[in-house]
Amino acid sequence: MHMAGIDVRIGHPWRFGPVIFERKTMLKLRAENNAMTRPASWEIRPGQTLMLGCSRDNDCAVPWDPRVSRRHAELTTDGENLQVSCLPNVSNLIWMTGMTLSETQVRPGDSFRIGQTEFFVSVAERQAVVVDFVDESSSPTPSSSVMMSPADVRLALVSRNAASLWATSDEKSLAPKAIDLLRQVLSTADLFVVLSCDPNAPRARPGVIHREMDRRDAHPVVTRDLVSQAMAGGLAAMLVETDSAGSPAESGRWSICVPVRSDAFVPWCFYIGGPFGPNTEKGGFLGLKKLTPDVAVTELVTHLVGAVRSVRAVESKFEGVRQFFSPQLLERVSIMETGEVSLAPKETSVTTLYCDLRDFSRMVSRASGHLYELLGRISDALGVMTRSIIEHEGVTAGFQGDSVLGFWGWPLELNDGPLPACRAALQIQRFFEQANERSEGALHGFRIGIASGRADWHT
Repeated sequence: MHMAGIDVRIGHPWRFGPVIFERKTMLKLRAENNAMTRPASWEIRPGQTLMLGCSRDNDCAVPWDPRVSRRHAELTTDGENLQVSCLPNVSNLIWMTGMTLSETQVRPGDSFRIGQTEFFVSVAERQAVVVDFVDESSSPTPSSSVMMSPADVRLALVSRNAASLWATSDEKSLAPKAIDLLRQVLSTADLFVVLSCDPNAPRARPGVIHREMDRRDAHPVVTRDLVSQAMAGGLAAMLVETDSAGSPAESGRWSICVPVRSDAFVPWCFYIGGPFGPNTEKGGFLGLKKLTPDVAVTELVTHLVGAVRSVRAVESKFEGVRQFFSPQLLERVSIMETGEVSLAPKETSVTTLYCDLRDFSRMVSRASGHLYELLGRISDALGVMTRSIIEHEGVTAGFQGDSVLGFWGWPLELNDGPLPACRAALQIQRFFEQANERSEGALHGFRIGIASGRADWHT
C-alpha cells in the first residue's frame, strides 16, 4: 500500500509492538568565501552523488569563485566520510593538509579548499527517520514502515522539547525560550520576533516582547500588514518578496506571521523571516508552498506557547481570590468551560454564615495591658473561622474586626442548601469549646448566624 509521502507495508497480524528508530546518517557540506554574503551549505545522503561547480545548474553551486570550473568535482558519501573526486582536466585541484590532490576522503570535522573557497564537512543535524512498528512475534518482516520527512523530524523535536516551555516561570522568560526552540528547527530564518497586539486597536503598532536577529549589521523589518492579516484572520500569513513588476524574485526575503491562540488578555504573534536566493538553503524563486513546513513547525510552537499562556491566565485570575477559596473549589471552577464565565456576576440562591466574638470591645478594654496576647488569640479565632468555611467549600466574603462573613452558592450552585454552612458552624463551635478548656474561657463568647435566600453577587 502506498500513500503520498508514506511507504506502508502491511503484514499480518496487524499488531503494534516496540517502536524502533533507525537513523540514516547524512553529511553536511558548508562553503565559505570572502565574496559571499553568508555561508552556503548542502546535505548529502549515503549513495547520492552531487556535482560541485560554479554553474548554477550544479547540485552544489559556487558561482562566487572564478577559480572553480563549471563542473569541477563529484561528491559522494558512505555515511562516514565524504569522497571528493575532481573531474579530468580541471585547473584547480583539492588543497588539503598541505597537499594538492585530485581526489580525497574528508571526515566530519575536517575541511578542504578548492580555488578560493573553503569547504567544511560535518554530520547533518536534520536526518530522515525510519519508524518500524514490529510485530510482537519474532517475524523477520516488519508489519509497517513509515519514512518521516525532515519536517516530521522537526515536529518531533519540538514535541520532545515542549517541557522547556512549561518550565518557564513567567511570560518574560517564555518568549525567549520559545525563540530558542524555533531557532533549532528553522535553520534558514535569521529574524525571530514575538509581538504583542492591542485587541481593541488591530491597526496599532504592535509591541515587541522579544526579538533576535542573526544579521547584526541589519535593521529588523516587520511588515505590519502581514501582522494585521494574521491577527485579523487568526491564521498564519506568509509573504515572499517579488520584483518591481510583481513577478517572483530570484532572491529576497520571506516572512511568516503566526498568531498565538490563548486566553491571555494581550494577544501575541510570532514573526519569523529569512532570506532566499541562489546562495541560500531556500534557493531562488521561493514559492509559498515551500514555506508550508516552516509554518507547520511554527504553528506547533505557538500552540504550545498558547497553552502555557492560557494556564497562566487562569492561575492569575484565581491568584487574587486563592486565599478566599478552598483548593477543591478552585479546582472545580477551573475545569469548567472558562473561569471567566464561572466567576461572572449572577443572581443565585445562597447561604451566608456570620460569625463574631461576643463582647469583643469589653475584652479589649479589660486586656489593655496584654493586647498582643489578646490579638494573638483573636487571630487564631479568625483563622479557625476562615478555615472552617473554606474546608466546607465556602467562600470568605470579608472580615470586620472580630467577625467573618462566609457564603455558599457562588461560584458553584447551592446543592445541599444550608448543610455546608451548618457543618462549618459546628466545627467553629467545637474549636471554641476546646479553646475554652485550655485557656480558662479566654474566648468564651461567640455568635453565629446563618441565613439562606436569593442574592445578586458581584466580584
